[in-house]
Amino acid sequence: MVDNPPDDARVVVEEPFGSLVPLLRFSEVDEVVRRANASEFGLGGSVWSADVEQAKAIENGAEGLLEFTAIQTMVA
Repeated sequence: MVDNPPDDARVVVEEPFGSLVPLLRFSEVDEVVRRANASEFGLGGSVWSADVEQAKAIENGAEGLLEFTAIQTMVA
């Protein structure tokens, strides 16, 4: 785990291969949405919080995720 690296750190802007994960902190939901949308990549993420209800509201659960998901199958 890399604790709160800068937004332009390689661990944030590139997909790491291996057991490495950046932990990015934010204080406002609009801030994290802006930061996520600034990426040219489709990134996965999760919300961790001591306030479970707030985390659910931000992440929108499985239904919220499926609303923005286009399922594809690719064969090489």
